[in-house]
Amino acid sequence: QAIGRAPEADTLWFILSVVAEQAGDLGRALSAARECQRLLKRQGSRANPDNLTEIEQRLRGLSKRS
Repeated sequence: QAIGRAPEADTLWFILSVVAEQAGDLGRALSAARECQRLLKRQGSRANPDNLTEIEQRLRGLSKRS
């Protein structure tokens, strides 16, 4: 529900990715991580570079496992 109210909140997509991974749903985890990355990139220079690095690392890890 939270994502429905704030679909542009990259943090919520990151959390969804983590929760989905913990639940064993790697497809959903990867999809949520991609959306998080898309939102961060759209922020441009306003995005926290550490967050972008973290989501890119997460995507690499999830991609290897799927």
